[in-house]
Amino acid sequence: MSYELPTLTDEHATLIGWCMKKVEPRLRQADQIHVECRLEIPGITWGTSDKVLLTGNHITLIDYKFGKWIVDDPKENMQAKAYTLGAFHKFPEATTAEFIFLTPRHELEQSAMFERGEAMGWTDELKAIVARAEDDSSPYRPDSENCLFCGTKARCPELQKRAMAIAEDYDGLLLPESAKTTALTDPTQLQRALDVASIMERWAKNVRNAALELRLEGVEIPGYDLKQTAGNRKIKDVVSAWSALKEIVPQEEFLEACSITIGTLEKKLKEQAPRGQKQEFAKSTLEVLDGLGLIERGRDKTYLTKQR
Repeated sequence: MSYELPTLTDEHATLIGWCMKKVEPRLRQADQIHVECRLEIPGITWGTSDKVLLTGNHITLIDYKFGKWIVDDPKENMQAKAYTLGAFHKFPEATTAEFIFLTPRHELEQSAMFERGEAMGWTDELKAIVARAEDDSSPYRPDSENCLFCGTKARCPELQKRAMAIAEDYDGLLLPESAKTTALTDPTQLQRALDVASIMERWAKNVRNAALELRLEGVEIPGYDLKQTAGNRKIKDVVSAWSALKEIVPQEEFLEACSITIGTLEKKLKEQAPRGQKQEFAKSTLEVLDGLGLIERGRDKTYLTKQR
């Protein structure tokens, strides 16, 4: 099975570069480097750490957080505790561990040191948390923090109940009691739930836009602040860039660094086509390139759209 790596934007490259600067000194000192390392707490749970380094009797666990949110400090973070305990089980010779969260969008490094004895004392607490999560009778507690990283929001009955209550008061949408169910498998229920999702998404977008405008005007919003990311850079004039770089970069390597969209190429081909043959000329030329295997197609995307 092949995996197609996504094209990195300038923003992605900057974020990854920041992480690498933080990690590289530790990599050079490590005796062992484990990437995507499975860490298991026997009989309880397991997870996969982005990087685990072993240097003598010391473990360094590194977890990248490329999202916009800042997670709890490792000292208070249950993921960090679970991974650290799992690492002590995986490497019985280790006596100390450092857990590091790297959040490049905020240029934030959070770390905490742990002793083996301290970590082993978390076993019962973690076991109880997992048991509650797997118990169907456990109460649901939806809120902005609990739901933030939850992967089952779409199936949460309590969250659905609250969303439906909001939707019924918003935009005049009335939903029958039958839509307020846990398992969204019935096509009619799914149709109504999708209508609700569309309304909630528009509402959430309006909330974010209104909050941003107020914050830009200087209004303080507790727990939120402005963050600016650099826009993507691109060469404005490829011909001029080649003139400036041709004594430094070989032509083949320069061309490899360039990219061109099919739409742009099609436009240029039409400009060179004989009068009255623009469409056919562009189409046939692109077919020749395709036949030579020079056109790469991205993955097809499948999505739902509302019928008109």
